[in-house]
Amino acid sequence: MNRSFPANLFLIGICLFTACSGKRPDAAAAGKAISYDLNSPDDKMFLPYEIEEISGLSYLSEDKLLAIQDEQAIIYTIDMKEEKIASEQKFGKNGDYEGVEVVGEFIFAVRSDGTIYKTSIQATDESATEVFDTPLSHKNDVEGLAYDVANNRLLLACKGISGIKNDIPGSRAIYAFNLSDNTLAEEPVFLLKIDQVNAALGNSDTKDHFRPSGIAVHPVTGQIYIIASVGKVLIVLNKNGSIDTVTQLASAEFKQPEGICFSPNGDMFISNEGKGGRSTILRFNYAKNE
Repeated sequence: MNRSFPANLFLIGICLFTACSGKRPDAAAAGKAISYDLNSPDDKMFLPYEIEEISGLSYLSEDKLLAIQDEQAIIYTIDMKEEKIASEQKFGKNGDYEGVEVVGEFIFAVRSDGTIYKTSIQATDESATEVFDTPLSHKNDVEGLAYDVANNRLLLACKGISGIKNDIPGSRAIYAFNLSDNTLAEEPVFLLKIDQVNAALGNSDTKDHFRPSGIAVHPVTGQIYIIASVGKVLIVLNKNGSIDTVTQLASAEFKQPEGICFSPNGDMFISNEGKGGRSTILRFNYAKNE
């Protein structure tokens, strides 16, 4: 089933990502359709001013999402049906928190310097929180967190520099945190070349028009969805890391897209910071392409 698309949808037929092994994934197949009408959200929720700076989003259960915001170590349970905050859970000291993700009975959160926090869904205070230091730092500026169930790992999307020991100029990186031994691989699993993204978006200058702000793995297709507030773009990777689509988020609904997650049936949720007003969560129903 084909859905309508923004006027400036771009399909790219070159591979933008390079695996950390040095091998290049297969070239992306042009002409694939995204399974959402990004011009017309199926639902829109305005959040309380308390979480105006929403920075991460995760699916919890039917009608309930988890959210996190900059500066405070609080996990908010959002009741989508009642359109309110159902509960709050403190998990640590205040800091620049950018991503949240549910993994079974646990909740993971990430700070922009790459520090990962793990707590139980049932925890009542921050004493139950485990903290994992990683080789990443504030220079990497981690902005997105996703659960990759097929590989039992968390994916961390970096907005800042790509390398750890040495920078990798002109690129954006995604790192993997292994949930079996709670360690982060020191080489990125994917590298995004900024000049190639510019070309895909029709930008002829050398400015950086893409800085990831959210990442999620599609529960039905296994594709990796990456959104960026800087550049207002959505990139969809296939399971091998090759680009399926590049879409400019042209709708005025995307004021400042920061968080993304999916329900088990594939419905997509994108959160936007309020930028002086109320933040929003947009819902896009999944329509599998035939």
